[in-house]
Amino acid sequence: MLKNFQLKISISQKSEYVEGIILEMIHNLLCNNPQLISISAGDFEGNLSPEVVTIEIITRDGFSENLAELLKKIKLSTKIVKTIEILESADWVKEYQQFYKPITIGEKLWIGASWHKPEVNKDCIRIFIDPSQAFGTGHHETTQLCLKSLLGKSFNNSDSLLDFGCGSGILGIYALKANCKSVDFVDCDEKALSIAKDNVIRNGFYLSKEHFSSKMVTRTKTYKFIYANIGLNTLKELVFLFFDLLEPQGSLVLSGLLKSHKKEIFDKYSGKNFFSFTKVNETEQNNWICMELKKNRESLCPRV
Repeated sequence: MLKNFQLKISISQKSEYVEGIILEMIHNLLCNNPQLISISAGDFEGNLSPEVVTIEIITRDGFSENLAELLKKIKLSTKIVKTIEILESADWVKEYQQFYKPITIGEKLWIGASWHKPEVNKDCIRIFIDPSQAFGTGHHETTQLCLKSLLGKSFNNSDSLLDFGCGSGILGIYALKANCKSVDFVDCDEKALSIAKDNVIRNGFYLSKEHFSSKMVTRTKTYKFIYANIGLNTLKELVFLFFDLLEPQGSLVLSGLLKSHKKEIFDKYSGKNFFSFTKVNETEQNNWICMELKKNRESLCPRV
């Protein structure tokens, strides 16, 4: 089971960069806790003043950090932060439903919940994702960056895609609707994986259990596309696995990254001593980036 914390942080000065700065500070404090699922800018549409930054933290049960004590370090380290209020929602799914509205990305994609009626043209892909305890409703910048990348792909009946850290399954569901032949979903959280299965069925697809895994995928299968929207530290650990899982010249799309992570992640995947991946595209939205890499020759990725 997952828990949701909402932080309401009052700030002493307004700036378009403040939210990103605070996000990164909180990320650096908590990123080594294995029970942490995600840290993101708040998705709720409220009437908060510009002097309040809202941050969402999602964790597994057993999250042992004393948030109040840790967050004091932020307050002490910067004059920007005035106060930090921590709210734990007992039923955050119902609360979120009050604010959850459908979105469109370009003219080709509509995302909403089962109770919404899509008012779009017949050629628009429609994805139904009910708000639940898994990351990936399409509202956050990192998810939108991945979806925009997917919108630029042309899939055929021989393509395969891995949705790594699938959360709600939204990325893999889009690939299925866009005629990708084979899609696999991986998430270390069993609850998220169960939600992804439900969402796949909700969107009209019935996949065997082999397409869903809570364990690390084996290197016996390869993919033309891998999408991983999971954050800096986990991405840094997976460079060799992703290299092995990609087909030659396959496409790897990384998200969940702040702009300040750009050099660190690029050095890890296309470093000075070897070039296992080549960057082919990079997009950004607010303070977030999405990086697309192409796999190079096998011999250029030593295990060091």
